[in-house]
Amino acid sequence: MAGPGVTAIVTATTSDTVRLQLGCDRAVLSRARSFAGPVSMMSTRTVFRVTTAVITLVMLFSVYMMFSPAYAQLGLPDYLRTELVVAKCAGLIVLLAPQAPPTLKEWAYAGFAIVLVSASIAHVSTGDGIARSAEPLGFLVVLLISHRALHKLQAARAGR
Repeated sequence: MAGPGVTAIVTATTSDTVRLQLGCDRAVLSRARSFAGPVSMMSTRTVFRVTTAVITLVMLFSVYMMFSPAYAQLGLPDYLRTELVVAKCAGLIVLLAPQAPPTLKEWAYAGFAIVLVSASIAHVSTGDGIARSAEPLGFLVVLLISHRALHKLQAARAGR
């Protein structure tokens, strides 16, 4: 069923297939675009907030775990713990600050990506299981989704 301004053409091409072709006038297309814009923007914002919250919790938990006996098992030097705690806290501040410059946010994402890949390598090298070694890479995927959502939001803001 087609509404006003919408045309539907049904064509039988062979005995088993049917082709449906829809056509819309400009008024219908402009209404559809104006409706899809805010919904898309809201879902992108939600994806960004959820993935950024997950990354925040992961980084805070990893800072907590650095002061547990599990950190000593990795065989990393103690001075690295201090550097990682400072870098992770600085990265979280930049990532969560809405007015932080985009270049600093890019550096924070890059730093977190390096930390997650390094964590995976450290777990593999100490003989941890596959699940424990792959866990940081799963969070790397979440980080990449957050990064992509940030770029979509920045592009939408620039397009206003």
